[in-house]
Amino acid sequence: MASATLPAPPPLPEGLPPIWQLLAAECSQACLGVLQPHLGALLRAGDGIAGQNGMEQLRALFRCIGQLHERAERAEAAARHWEAHWSGAFHHVLEQRRQTDNATVGYEVELRETHTALATLRAERDRLAGEVWVLQQEARRGCEAEAAREQNRGVWLRSLEESMLRRLGESEEQQRALQRRLDAEGAKAAALQAELGQLQLDLVFERGERRRAEEHAAEAGKYAVEARSQVGRSVSEALQKLQRELGEELQREREAHALTAASVVTRREAISVLTTFAELWRTGATPVPGIHGQRAERALRELARKTDLLPPDGELVQEPLRRALGAQAARELGAELAAAAGRPPGRLLPAAAAVPAAGMMAAAGRRSPGV
Repeated sequence: MASATLPAPPPLPEGLPPIWQLLAAECSQACLGVLQPHLGALLRAGDGIAGQNGMEQLRALFRCIGQLHERAERAEAAARHWEAHWSGAFHHVLEQRRQTDNATVGYEVELRETHTALATLRAERDRLAGEVWVLQQEARRGCEAEAAREQNRGVWLRSLEESMLRRLGESEEQQRALQRRLDAEGAKAAALQAELGQLQLDLVFERGERRRAEEHAAEAGKYAVEARSQVGRSVSEALQKLQRELGEELQREREAHALTAASVVTRREAISVLTTFAELWRTGATPVPGIHGQRAERALRELARKTDLLPPDGELVQEPLRRALGAQAARELGAELAAAAGRPPGRLLPAAAAVPAAGMMAAAGRRSPGV
């Protein structure tokens, strides 16, 4: 480029400064930078030129070269300018063409949409025209039907008028009949009025009779109250007497029940007594007498403590005790326990206690596997 900074020309040999000064005077620095590689050829060409005419020719040559270089620089700058201008114009034309293409495409789309809308409007117009035609037909039929109804209404009105006239005549006849009935009812009302007067007289008489009946009823009620009070007192006395008798009877039954309950042995007590009695028989169920003496004595004492149904000196107790302790020891132990219980030795059991004792004996026999 012409505006670029060129390196400084190398130092020239002596004798050449006039030519160099001439070149520097006629050419620009950019031109000197371009001619620097060809400096040797210029010097050799300058050697062949001598004198004043030669210097003028060199000056003209250098001036021409400088002018050509300047023109070349201006041409290059103009070329770059027009190239940039052409590029901008080209891009502008491309942008306008793109916008034109977009506008054309949008126009075509709008045109198609317009055609579609126009077709839709035409279809809607045809549909509305059909509906209008249908409505016109319906209106025509409605007018015809309305005319027929008007004609029928006229016939109906004429028949209604005739019917009303006929009913008016009938109502007049009914009115006359009602008037005659009203006259008859008036006569009946007069008769009823006379009967009402007679009934009022009868009512006065009935009121007098009712008053006398009420007086008799009051007297009868008073008598009934007195009779009721008398009957109530009698019933109260009878109830009190019956209550006393029932209370005494209930007391006697309670005492009898208490005596019966006192003589009854509970199941638990019976099982305990039978268990102890069975233990006593187990001590006696051995082939060697006296081996279970302490065990038999302990069972007998526990049996005497639990119940008096089996006395210690009784035969049911003495039999297993003799087997366990011996006859003499069994008799002495039974007498000792009977005396401690407050019963003289040798007293037999009462008849009421004999049955429970026998039952317990049987139970003891069943519970004792060794007997």
